[in-house]
Amino acid sequence: MFQDEIDEMLLTELQTYSLTHMANMPFSSASSGDNSFSFITEKGVDILEMAPDPKSVSPSLSCRRYVIRPCGDLPTSDLGIAPKDILPHLDREQAYSLISDITLSPCLTRTLSPVPVPRLSQWSPLGILPNHRCVLAVLTDMGSLCLYMLVDNEYQQKANISDLWLGECRATWAPPLRDYSHRLTELRNRAEMVKITGMCWLEDTRGGAGWLAAASKSGLVSLWQVRTCASNPLDIDVFLVTQFNSELKIVNALHWISLSSGNSFLTAASWDGRLRCFTLSPAPAPGASSTALAPAVLTIHQLWPEEDKIAVSYLTSWPWQDGILMLAIKGPFVIAFYLDRDGEQRCYAAYRSCDTSINGMSQLSGDEVLLVTRSSRFTRLAISLGSDGKLMLASDKVESYINISHMGCYGLNTTRNKVICFILLSVNQSYDHLRLREPTQVVVCSLSGLLEPQTVLQEPHRPISQLWDCLELLRVQMLQKTVVSEVTYTRSSLDNMTIDQLTSTLWWLTFATAAEDDEQKHSSLLQLRSEVEMLVTSCHFFKRIALLMASSPDSFSDFQLQSLGILSRWLTKLQDLPEEFSTTLITGKTLLQQLKTLKNVVPSTEICSICSNEVSELRELFYSECSEGHRVPRCSLSLVQCCQLPYFICAQCGALAHPVAVEECGIICNLCGGVLRIDEE
Repeated sequence: MFQDEIDEMLLTELQTYSLTHMANMPFSSASSGDNSFSFITEKGVDILEMAPDPKSVSPSLSCRRYVIRPCGDLPTSDLGIAPKDILPHLDREQAYSLISDITLSPCLTRTLSPVPVPRLSQWSPLGILPNHRCVLAVLTDMGSLCLYMLVDNEYQQKANISDLWLGECRATWAPPLRDYSHRLTELRNRAEMVKITGMCWLEDTRGGAGWLAAASKSGLVSLWQVRTCASNPLDIDVFLVTQFNSELKIVNALHWISLSSGNSFLTAASWDGRLRCFTLSPAPAPGASSTALAPAVLTIHQLWPEEDKIAVSYLTSWPWQDGILMLAIKGPFVIAFYLDRDGEQRCYAAYRSCDTSINGMSQLSGDEVLLVTRSSRFTRLAISLGSDGKLMLASDKVESYINISHMGCYGLNTTRNKVICFILLSVNQSYDHLRLREPTQVVVCSLSGLLEPQTVLQEPHRPISQLWDCLELLRVQMLQKTVVSEVTYTRSSLDNMTIDQLTSTLWWLTFATAAEDDEQKHSSLLQLRSEVEMLVTSCHFFKRIALLMASSPDSFSDFQLQSLGILSRWLTKLQDLPEEFSTTLITGKTLLQQLKTLKNVVPSTEICSICSNEVSELRELFYSECSEGHRVPRCSLSLVQCCQLPYFICAQCGALAHPVAVEECGIICNLCGGVLRIDEE
């Protein structure tokens, strides 16, 4: 009966991106809060960033591509004991064990050093960087953990956790003994201590700082604080806060979440299949004194004590019912744990797929996940709690119109609203590399049967920053003629919309206008778009005027006075609106009357920033034009002329913003909800 309640779901291919190198590890893809997706290959990390463009008439998603080449560091190559010095003094068995272990001897004379290969990538939560970007952590098979961030249109390495951890480890090492067998044992202990085998981010930020957990081969777990550098916003500072022993060997997976009590919950999985959970006390706030207590282990729970030799490839969890639902992927199995708010296990259930391994998973809702196996079989798994208090798992096959012949799946991620899916496929059998030059593909699909984009856009209080995927999918489907939507809005209905609804409508009208071929319909849409843009800007300028008027006139800066003077002229022009926009007219008239009380303070004229002549009238909203014909773009946040470099620009709609206005109003574009960034071109 529960199975029948699952609506049919369908994956439909939209487009494909080809990658040059092979992918061969489960869960090789990861998604971020800033609409970026990373894909691990044997030569590096490929990144696709969704870059919505409402003016694009191309029937494909707008994306930017980046590539990160892995860090070539070998953290275990300098442990204070040189393998070449002790090798001649070891017996045959010990010598063979030293030479064959690439962790102990990554660099030997007359041998080729290994080339590190990325093994895991994870994005930080939003809130660390000031420009609404995420930090990418990349871990290689040699134990090198580095942090990357986007600077000057490329991903640059900003921190090397492995180097910092090596320095911490060296401080604890005693001089090695003279006996060469003991030196080999000490070398092995040091290598296990230094080599990082697992990492994860805390799923939220605290006080503007992110938290990163890293586990070494010996079982030590270190907790790091990551925050923006105070002197340079394009850099980050990393600090080791504390460490503890998990008493697990070769920790290959970590998962860290916050609890409602203020504590946090860290889960560690070892290579032998065991799962252990640690409840940690609250972390200190950024900038706290050195006497502030570091997170401490409060309780330890044996979540899965059995050494079944099936390594955990992925961990995830979320609040569920009155506790926590945690899912662990172990080969072809999904183990679902129902935990209370303190991390104690209440019950668990297992699901086995019909393949050798599950290689990708994405949460669809609080009760459902989408699974994909190595052979690209898609399954929708629903989780519920029975009347007897036990977990119930129900699965349903998901149909897909994707060409998956000769391909294996190695990753799966969905966008915020679960309407677009990114699938990482790679050739899983012998092939002719002269004919097939790009053996890996990222297939972008629409995901139907769960949520309709049109329904999401009608919600009154959903910021457009949470709707990029819905808007992009609708734009592509309209251009592909798979969706037909008539634009029918009246002026009175527009006047009563919330700012979030207006911003979404403006975006919709922008690409509807760009895609319309009929001249008469195009002209009508253009006029409607102009009116909606006026309403969007009115909402933001009304708010700016009200905030400034709430403060004392003596506290106004020259920039604020200049902005108020231009906004006063704009309010006067706004009174020419049609009477259907009654709410906007009444608000504008009220604010104009308030501004007239400051006529002796607010400047009544505007000066051209090029020739110092007067700008006599406000002909265009976002451009000023003087008597000499100089056209200077205006700031979309304040209407002040953008004459100061560097100015900010919206990557989505191209709106400009003055640096001072960005400091006052924030970095979110008031026209489309995009992020304002310094124009790097």
